[in-house]
Amino acid sequence: MSCPHLYALEAGLEHAFTVDASRVTFGRGSLGEVGDRVRALGASRVALFTDGRLRALPWFAEVDAALRGAGLDVAVFDEVAIEPTDASLDLAVRFARDARADGYVSLAPAIFDRVEPGFETGYAPADIERGRAVRMKLSMEQMVMDVKAAVQELSKTGLKVGVVGYCLGGTMAWLAATRIPGVAAAVGYYGGGIGDTASEQPKCPVMLHFGETDASIPPEHWDKVRAAHPKLPVHIYAGAGHGFSCDERGSFHKPSADLARQRTLGFFQALL
Repeated sequence: MSCPHLYALEAGLEHAFTVDASRVTFGRGSLGEVGDRVRALGASRVALFTDGRLRALPWFAEVDAALRGAGLDVAVFDEVAIEPTDASLDLAVRFARDARADGYVSLAPAIFDRVEPGFETGYAPADIERGRAVRMKLSMEQMVMDVKAAVQELSKTGLKVGVVGYCLGGTMAWLAATRIPGVAAAVGYYGGGIGDTASEQPKCPVMLHFGETDASIPPEHWDKVRAAHPKLPVHIYAGAGHGFSCDERGSFHKPSADLARQRTLGFFQALL
């Protein structure tokens, strides 16, 4: 879950944000399901962040019990400050680093904001065309610059930095590996520009995923990558097309998405 869109309602007054989440579950008994859901994601060690007062409430105990009941190892940080300071943030970062939980600090560069601040779109044909129009107003160098800024910001945590991207983001993940210092690992999903830059040499381990029936990325594309980098893991998913990992698209292919996710998480767990 992320809160990427923060904006002022009125100058000097309250702020509001939208929350993007892949799935939200609520209602009676939902807290008891959290252990099985986290286990299904492939996690084995979980970090819970809260404050001392909330930790004493029964809802926290229910979540903690559900996680442990699913066989998960749980680490708890209960020093979240209501009014965060640099010191309290540093304390939480040290905990996140030392707890070695199965998770990641995530940062998504809003590369389209260079053209249209606050840009959002969907997956209807008109939405896709609108996104493509904005994309054509950006140079590859500008987008690499934004990804580089995100890598540099995450590097301040002292943690290793990995890059993962889908479609255009898949190409950016590849270019992050070849052009941006400080990247420890990169995973690209069906990046249409990777073949055109296959001659570039990655500075870190890379894994790539492509759909077998992706009309926009034909086999010649994969062959070019494999010829230039014969030891690089390039996975081709039978029966899967472009966007096979996005459950908001008609091309979503769950078996391929699940397998690619498993491979991606294993790759990052070994390197980050």
